[in-house]
Parts: sequence; structure tokens; C-alpha cells
Amino acid sequence: MRRRKRQKARERRAEDRRWQKPWKDPGMSSLRVASFTVHATVEQSARWKRAAEAEGHRSAGTWLAAAADAYLKARARAGAPVPLAWHRGSFE
Repeated sequence: MRRRKRQKARERRAEDRRWQKPWKDPGMSSLRVASFTVHATVEQSARWKRAAEAEGHRSAGTWLAAAADAYLKARARAGAPVPLAWHRGSFE
């Protein structure tokens, strides 16, 4: 009887831990992240990986994000209109 109760209690604690937020440093701000899928040819992929490595990025994805941000900043400096942001069916 006692053994079963202890087992149930262990299972409940494990279930509770599964739904807890992961530990994070109190000094860190919470960063919201979005994911994108990019289709590329094998040649493009190889070029992107080489460029990412040359610029010190850990992956082609981080390099693509930096490249996209740099492109948008250059467009804004040139006076070209920047695409509008959408939020729940309305412009921001």
C-alpha cells in the first residue's frame, strides 16, 4: 500500500515538472522567436553555409537572419518603402 502511494506521488511530481517553465536566468529578458522555412537549391545552400562560416555564424539560419535585417536597413536608408507589418488582420 505505502509503495503504491509513493509511486503515485513520484508520478504526480514528474507530471508537474513536465509543465513547469524551464529555468532561466532572472537577469535575461524573454526573447520571442519566430521560425521560417526557406527553400533553396543545393548550390545556394552550400554558398550560404560557406558565407555563414566565413562571417562567424553558427548556422546558415543565423546568417540569413542577419542578411535579411541588413537588407531591410539598406532599403530604409535608400528611401525604399519597407513592407508593412500585419497583426491580427490590421496594419501596425
